[in-house]
Amino acid sequence: MSLLIIAQDASTTTGRADAWWRLLIDNALALTILFIFVTAIISVIVNKHRKDKCLKRLGSYHISFLTTAGKVIWGNLVVYSQGIELCFDKPHMTRRALAKSSAMIYPEQLGNCLALCRVADGLSASERRSRLRQIRRSFRPGLIRQTFRWLRNIVNMFRDAFSKALTAIIGSLAKTRPGMVGGQQGQVTEIGKTLLGAAANAYEPILERHIGKPVVVRVAGPADSPTAVPFEMQGYLVDYSESYLAVFNTEHEPIESVNLELEASQEQAAYRVNLEPEEVSVFCKGPEALVVESIYRNGQEHQLAVSLLPGCSLNLRRPAGAAIRLQMQVTRRLDLVCPRTTATVHFGAETAISASQSHGGVAPEALADQSESMPS
Repeated sequence: MSLLIIAQDASTTTGRADAWWRLLIDNALALTILFIFVTAIISVIVNKHRKDKCLKRLGSYHISFLTTAGKVIWGNLVVYSQGIELCFDKPHMTRRALAKSSAMIYPEQLGNCLALCRVADGLSASERRSRLRQIRRSFRPGLIRQTFRWLRNIVNMFRDAFSKALTAIIGSLAKTRPGMVGGQQGQVTEIGKTLLGAAANAYEPILERHIGKPVVVRVAGPADSPTAVPFEMQGYLVDYSESYLAVFNTEHEPIESVNLELEASQEQAAYRVNLEPEEVSVFCKGPEALVVESIYRNGQEHQLAVSLLPGCSLNLRRPAGAAIRLQMQVTRRLDLVCPRTTATVHFGAETAISASQSHGGVAPEALADQSESMPS
């Protein structure tokens, strides 16, 4: 008797569930509303977590943001799905006593980005360890990372095919069950496209072959700079997206360390420092990059770790009559993330060529040397 009651209760519950689903399927308006909400939720979740993978590699690190006008902003990078934020090392108090602790850079302003730079000297001990782990995983990825990248590339290569197949499936379902799908075909298609867009990845065979290998990237000079000509930086191609290139270096040894006690303006082959009554400015003449490590003023030393690419400048306040000392490095080894509108991977940079490639000849010297003639 008890088994019969349980069976009747189960059949009643199942019947209610079936009735609920039949009511939903038969009610086109309810199903339309459901799909609209599902589409909106999926789109919000995907877009919230969909950040440019090159920018994400510099997220939470101290970086220098260089603009196409040759100016620089620095701080800890926070990456959002739309735009970035630079959190200053210390709140800045303006002349009007306004406290500013970060700078928001919106998507339209990112169009004025020349590069984002990271140097090991500007990182804490924990950040340096994290960076080294990132470098190792990028240059020597494990099987799981390689498999994941391969799957993303497959999705990207066949994204159009997947999209057309999804459309065909939905169209066929709409014909067989018009009451179920009919008015919701657009929402279902949008869900599929959103998910495919999240899983897809920029795929370029010529760049994919050089992932983890040394390359030379050519970067356009700042538009407003007197040395607005392209310059070249070397490193390992870590990754690329539709909008950015990431080129890192394992070590950041400088070519030259500079310690300046400033009593007047100074100029050398790699840099120019102008000392004004209320300001000190540093201009990178190139062809190498310049890292301003610290400034000593008003009896205090302030750590900066600001990177300047050729043609870029840094302006700092000078308290009236204060003695100024600058600690700088001339270097060609930085971690760079550059917009693809300003940067191109132009050469491979491996120092050895396999025997199958070598013919005992020489390289096309005129082409290989063409960017080395940048005026100082």
